[in-house]
Parts: sequence; structure tokens; C-alpha cells
Amino acid sequence: MPSCSGTLRQKCFPIAVPISLNAPPKKDDRWSSTLHLPKTKFQIRHDIPTSEAYYQQRTTTELYKWQAAQSDRPAFVLHDGPPYANGSLHVGHALNKVLKDVINRYQVSIGKRVHYVPGWDCHGLPIENKVFGGEEFHGLSPRTAPPDKVRGKARELASDAMQEQLNSFKMYGIMADWSSETTYRTFDKQYVRRQMRIMREMVRRGLIYRAHRPVYWSPSSRSALAEAEIEYDENYVSSSAYVKFPLIAGPTLLKKANDSKKALAGIQEGTNIIIWTTTPWTLPSNMSVNVNPSLTYCIVRAKAGPCDGDYLLIAKDRIPNFEKLKIGLNSTGASGRPVLGDLEILLEFQGTDLIDSTYRHPFLPSNESARPIIAASYVTADSGTGLVHSAPGHGKDDYNVWQEYCQTNPKAAQEAIISPVDDSSCFTKDVRKLIGKSRDNELMGLPVQSEGTRQIIKQLYNSFDLFTEIRYQHRYPIDWRTSQPVIVRCTSQWFANLEAIKEKALAALDNVTFSPASGRGRLEALIRKRNEWCISRQRVWGVPIPVVYNMENDEPLLSIENMEHIENVLMERGIDYWWQGDAEEFVIPSERKGGIKWRKGQDIVDVWFDSGSSWSLLPEAQDSFDKDGNLTIPNAPIADLYLEGTDQHRGWFQSSLLTYIAMADSDSPSAPYKNVVTHGFIIDRKGDKMSKSRGNVLSPQVIIEGEGTRYGEPPYGADVLRFWATRGDPQTDVRISPLIIKKAAEGMRKLRNTCRFILGSIPPAGQGPKLQKEQMDILDRYILNRLLDLDESCRKAYDSFDFAQVVRRANDFCTTDLSSLYMDIVKDRLYSDTLDSTRRQTTVAILDQVLRTIVSILAPIVPHMAEEIHQFYIGEENTDQNESVFKVGWQSVPEEYRDIEAEKECGELLAFRSDLYSVLEKGRQSKVLTTSFGVDVDICTEEDSSFKATLEKYADTLPDLLMVSHVNVHDAISSDTQTEGDLNLQGEHRGVRYSLRSSRGTRCPRCWTYRKEAEEATLCGRCEKAVSGLH
Repeated sequence: MPSCSGTLRQKCFPIAVPISLNAPPKKDDRWSSTLHLPKTKFQIRHDIPTSEAYYQQRTTTELYKWQAAQSDRPAFVLHDGPPYANGSLHVGHALNKVLKDVINRYQVSIGKRVHYVPGWDCHGLPIENKVFGGEEFHGLSPRTAPPDKVRGKARELASDAMQEQLNSFKMYGIMADWSSETTYRTFDKQYVRRQMRIMREMVRRGLIYRAHRPVYWSPSSRSALAEAEIEYDENYVSSSAYVKFPLIAGPTLLKKANDSKKALAGIQEGTNIIIWTTTPWTLPSNMSVNVNPSLTYCIVRAKAGPCDGDYLLIAKDRIPNFEKLKIGLNSTGASGRPVLGDLEILLEFQGTDLIDSTYRHPFLPSNESARPIIAASYVTADSGTGLVHSAPGHGKDDYNVWQEYCQTNPKAAQEAIISPVDDSSCFTKDVRKLIGKSRDNELMGLPVQSEGTRQIIKQLYNSFDLFTEIRYQHRYPIDWRTSQPVIVRCTSQWFANLEAIKEKALAALDNVTFSPASGRGRLEALIRKRNEWCISRQRVWGVPIPVVYNMENDEPLLSIENMEHIENVLMERGIDYWWQGDAEEFVIPSERKGGIKWRKGQDIVDVWFDSGSSWSLLPEAQDSFDKDGNLTIPNAPIADLYLEGTDQHRGWFQSSLLTYIAMADSDSPSAPYKNVVTHGFIIDRKGDKMSKSRGNVLSPQVIIEGEGTRYGEPPYGADVLRFWATRGDPQTDVRISPLIIKKAAEGMRKLRNTCRFILGSIPPAGQGPKLQKEQMDILDRYILNRLLDLDESCRKAYDSFDFAQVVRRANDFCTTDLSSLYMDIVKDRLYSDTLDSTRRQTTVAILDQVLRTIVSILAPIVPHMAEEIHQFYIGEENTDQNESVFKVGWQSVPEEYRDIEAEKECGELLAFRSDLYSVLEKGRQSKVLTTSFGVDVDICTEEDSSFKATLEKYADTLPDLLMVSHVNVHDAISSDTQTEGDLNLQGEHRGVRYSLRSSRGTRCPRCWTYRKEAEEATLCGRCEKAVSGLH
């Protein structure tokens, strides 16, 4: 903030700099010591690491413990979505944790008691994969490595990562109690116990079952996946194949063909069904061809070209596209492949006319019966041929259609679902049963999505069953953790029945507030399309599914009693004991009879079930387990807020909701959360994704601590990181770069400078004057009203989780209303008036309120700076570490200072000021002005107007407001108010004419106003009084 001892004022409102009439006066140091200039040891530039370290303890752990002990306060529960305990934190973690912390600190400021228990998600594939990347596991695989050894190493890696992450979270200034007793880990014994009890309750309610059916399978993870773990590659390219399946016409089709000699001849000579598949490797598992009963199909004949005379069966709507196909292998040099050409339609019929027909496919052994054609409404003519090769072991729609078909076809129901693919996505020896010995050696052991597909196509080509091969770009599912393609294969897995609870879950979302609002539709869409949740995973680093199997018939023992028995054993012996103890130890005595041999299940629970069960730790749920371990949840939200990245709609938000609703007894249960807030992902300033390969990754630690001269910047500290995190629009992706961080630091420095000026201008807390509205002038009333508006708008922004709005409004107020207007005007009275002058005392009281309110607004975002300001405000010599700005609470402006009249009238005067300054700017450009204090203003109010009344009402205040020496309000401006040769500028505003002229007063060397009454006087009257009072 420039002082009045400078040679040229730099700030004004809103256009011009306050201007000067003559050349800048020579420096006169005689009176500097008599001015009341700001004095404070609060530095604009300071040692950030030392300063933040000094204030961090009082504003993090100690503050959390203090507020948690305030039992008389209403509770606010923010449930922490556990970050994954694997590796160092990136800037996305920092964004997430800072936003949560801002909310928690705001809630403490407004008198709430925050419940916030940080946690970590400790199980899962990435940690297990890291285990096998270690030297001690060289040459071992998940199938050969001892499970207890894998789990021990995984626990060690997770624990190391958690400690590293915990240190980083502390560095960010997160308010929490980080002791092990007040944080959670999903591998903690008691956490696992709660999760097992939730699963047991779901079993009791009939929501958990085992089934052998197609599921998403990740070859890269070697495990089943739930739909929530699937992403899609929109540009995936694979080999697709059009394949010939010889048709065996049934009675209905033959009857239709009797009306067409050509069609009948084609059937008799041999007609091929043409199917199209993007997964040729599934062809050996074919069990039917599916058709849409409502589509029109045709038998056609190629009129010329490479297939001249061939009879084919396809959907009528596909003929135009089909005629353009290039025929044959898509091999090197195949760009000149011939086009199929025109087709002659011989017979049209509906899909229902094919249902009693059959076919044989190229891999069907000769001793096997022909396969059926089945009606399926999901078949369309949008692509392919309108006839779908169906492999129920490798497709969920195919499986559902086949199961429906089996209900009316007992013989089909006896057939085993075919899926000759192992955990590594390679063909197994079972392929021999499907295609015979002549071909099995060429397929066994081949990865189905690469060499296996190429071998299938090669065999089809050699047997003349391949119609054509096309490289096809399409949308394909990938494992969201490894980004590798998945397959669908039939395995025995454990499922949660979502069909029974999803309508309740959807209804519960009606009472949840989403920010942004689009989150509701996204979460609802994800839940609607799920009928079941595959909860089993084929790994060892996780919570075991507590089930044993009868080795004779593979029937599971999943009774409530046995699950409770397993839980008790594991609580006594430790979770790892599941992989160490004998199976019989996990069987209740009543089932140990008849010489039955048992085996333990080898599956673990989906990690989303792990983290999704974390709501059971919340205060309202902790007492929901009765003495027998049964769970009854309250029919109300138990968390005020869940806040995570937008990707958690498919993850934690969903799994938390589903496990919570599954426990509900009410027909209209509540969701576990009242509010769901999401933020975007981190991108660089160009909009690119952060990537080490691009070199655009910016570490939170580097931002806080610096890293030499890598970015050419010093350590910025945690507050700058936090300030950046809250400046962006939470509904979009958040940009970051060294330049963006530098600008955030500069923005925070300006706020710091504003507070520094106020600290230097007011006495310590409790020692200054109090607000007295009757002593305030129009500008005082205006700025307090503006401050009250700021207070209200920022509270509303915090309540709606719009932190960027808080930052914008606080910055706008400090820059425009405060620095460029109010403080620029009142510096004159602060510096030059007597200490006990009424208007100076009023200004000091207002600045005291301004500082307290501004610090309240900024404290949740930049707590270290707020604590430092508070320390200097209460007295820098006060070193009581128990003092905290958050304990003082939010310092609102009393409602009595709301002043709509002042807002309106001062607004009118400021608009007049702006117009007048635009006229003064002309004088500055002509180089005859250097300070506005050398100007007198004559205002003509001869015309009646509301603005005239305002000018006359505040005539005595106008010199200060306009920052000129004198203002004269006249009914008319006469010629005797002007002097020939003097400055003479005119203007008009809202019907009021005004004239600007050189001041007739003499400049006071102390305050620089032209209000000295006589040339020979040393100072103006005000300064004479102020100086005399100093002696």
C-alpha cells in the first residue's frame, strides 16, 4: 500500500490515478515523523517454511482435538473417501484433501463440531502387482507364491506408502488427528470385522449368491471385474470376421421358399448364414445364432464378382452396406481385394420364420447336432448382418437369451456353457472338445485376443468358411486400473443382487444434493444399468470371502452361523490365518460330520466393497451392531458430505450407497450421505492430461518446498497450494502449471498486503474504538454495507461448496472496494488527523471489523496466513499456542450495519467521481496536473434532481470522497469563481454541471492538501492541531 509520503499516488477509483496539479513537490522530511504511518512487523515477504511450521500445529492436530471436544456444538460429518495406499501423492490428491479441509475449517469457524476420520484403501491389485515386482518374488507368480508371504509384503508396502502420504497430508495443513486410533485402514482387523458383518447381513437377506456365468475378466489383473471397474477405449481396433454358417432350413422357411423357385433352389444347393463378430476367438464357443423376430431377412444371390452364384442369408436392411464389403483376408497387399457387388433378393421373410431352422458352424465336430436359431430382441440391423453369433460363455446378452431359451427346451438346459479360456486369457485343453483333435494343437495355449484370433481366422480361411476379414475400430471395455483390454468369460463368482435394492437406492438419491447437479444423473444412470455386482476377485491381498466348499460336490457352506464362526476365528488368529489354517477349522462343529472334506474359498472381496463399507465407522453407524453382531442402520443420512473426484460416481459413491441400502429395513431408506460434491481432474495450462512422459507433472511437495531452480521459483508453501486449489471451477477440470502457481502466489500476496496495511493502522485486539454508526460518514456506511454483502455471499458460497466464488469475491472486495477506494481515501485521515479525531477513530473501528471479517473468510483456505495475521492482531508478543483464529469463530458484520440507502447514495457519488476523474485525466495527459489535491471543484445544482439532493446532503464529505482540496456546491457557476489562466475543465453528470480549477488554497507540506489558509502559515489548521498535540 503506497504511503502519502510518496511523490505520486497510484491508486484511484475506478479509472484514473489520483492526479496532481503541479510538478511533484520536493521531499520535505520535517513532518514525516509527525504522521501516523502504518507500523507493523507483519512482513509482506517472509520465510514461508519457518512461518508455516510455527503455526501448523496449532491450526491442524491441536485445533482438531480442541473442536472435537466441544460436545455442545452441532456435529458436521465429512466422511473421507480413502486414498489408495500405493506410492506418492500427486496434485490430484492435494486438490481433494485441501477441498475437504476447507469445508471442515469453515464448519469449525461457524460453530460446528467436525467429525473427520482420514483413512486409506489398502487392498487391491496395484499393491499386489508391486509385490511381484520386487526382487524377493522374482520368478514367482500369484499362483505359485505363498499367500501369507504375498500378504505380508503387501501390508509392508501399503504401510510405507501410508506413512509417506500421511507426512504429505500434514504438509498440506490438513486439520485432523492423525494418530492410528483416529484414522482407519481397510486392512485393520476391526474394519474387516465390520465388513464381514455387512456381508453376513446381506447373506441373511438373500442378497449374496454364487453363479457360474459370464463376467468381465481382466487378463492383466487375472481377476473378475465388476461393471464399475470397466472403462471404454473409444478407438479400440480389432480383427472382425464375417463367417459362413451353413443353413439347415426348417419347415417354416421351406414353406416360405415354395413360393420362390430360386430361393428353394438356393436352399437345396446350400445357403450360408453370414454372421459378423468382433471377437472371432469366441467362435469355437458358439451355441446358437440369434435373430430379431421383427426384422426382415432375405436369401440373396451374388450376381457377379468373387462370390458369383453364392446363396447368402442376411437382414434386408444390411444389404446396401453388405454389397460394399471387400472379400477375403485383410493381409499385407490386400488393399486390392475385390468387392462383393450387387445382390439379388430371392426371398424375404421375418426373423420368426427362422426359429425352427438350424445351422452348423465351422468348428462344430461332425458328430455333434446342428445348433438352434433363437429369437433375441437385442439384435439390430445397425451393424453386421442382423444375425448374431451367440457364445453364452462369453457374452452377457447371449447368456441371458440362452437361459431363457433353456426354460422351454429341456435338452438345451442340459448342455454346459462353453468357455475354453483360462485366467491368462489363453485357450485351454477344453477347446479339443469343441473343435476336435485336428485343430486343437493349433489353438491350445494361445492368447485369445492376439495369436488365438489370428489362428482362428487362418483356419476359417483355409476351410473356405471365412467370408471376409475387416479391421474394425470400435468401443471396447478395458480394465480401469491397468488400461488393458478385458474379455468376458464364464466362471463361478459371487454376486450381490442389485435388482432387489436398486429402486430403493435410486429413490434414496432424491433427497441427496449434488454439486454439480449433473452428478445425480450420472450416478443414477450407473445404478440403473446394474442388476448384479460381481464381488469376488481372484487375488490374495484383500478380505477373504468367508466360505468353505464341500470337496465332493463343490457346494458352498455360506450359512449365517458358519460366517460368524469364521469371523471369530479370524478375529482371534488374524486375517492372514485364512490362508494358513486348515479348512476344517473354519467349519462349525455341527457341520463336521460324515467324513466330509472341505476346502477354503480362494476369492477375496472386491475392494470397492472394502471402501464402500467405510460408512460403518461413522458415529451414527458405530452403535448399529447389536450384541450378536447384527446390524441395523438408522433411516437417515449418517454423513453430511462425501467429496471426491468425478470418477467416484462409478466407484465409492455407488458402492457406499449400495451397501448402505442393502442394510436398510425401511421401504424408503435414506442414502448414507446428504451431499455429494465432485471435482474435476488435473490438467496442465494447455488442457493436456498430466503425464510424466509429457514432462508436465507438478508435484505438491515441489510447490510447497521448492526444488532448487527447477521452476525458477522459491518454495511457495502450503497456503499457495491451497489458494490454487480453491480458485478453479469445481465443475470443470482444474489447470495447473508453474505459471499458474506463480499467479496464485501473487494473488495471495496482494491479499496479504491489504491485511498488512490494516494491521499497521489499528491497535491490537480489544484496544481500539468500537463501531458507532452515528459517527460514520457516507463512505464508512457504504464500505460496511459492502463488507456485510461480502460476508453473506461468501457464507453462501461456502455452504454451496463454491470456493472459487469465495476467492473471487474476497479478491474483488480487497482490490476494488477496499484498496482502490476506501483505504486510498481514508489514508489521509489515518496519517494526518489527530489520533483521537472522531473520523479517524471511526475509520480504525471499521478497519478492525474489515480485518476480522476478511480473515474469517480467508482462514479456511489459507489457514497459516490467517493464523499469522491473527497472531499480530492479538499482539505479536502473545505467544500462547492455544490461540487460534478458528477458536474465535466467524467474525460477521452485525446486521444493524446493513445500509441500502448508503449503498445507493454512495454509489451515485462514486459514479460522479468516476466521471469527474475522466475529466481530470485530460488534464493529466496535458501535463498540467500531478495531484488531484491541487484541484477545487465547483458544482452547479440549478436543476432539481434526486442526485442534486444527494450532492447537497453530502457536500461536506465530497472533498474527501473526491480526493480534492475543496468542493463548492452552487445553484449556478458564475464567472467570478474562475481565474483567467488557471486550470479550467468542465463536465456534466446526470444534469449536474461541474467545473475543475486550480485550488486557491496553499499546499500543506505535511498532508499535501491545498487547505492551508494563508501562504505564510506553516501548516493547515488540521495539521497544526495534530502536530501541537504531539508535544
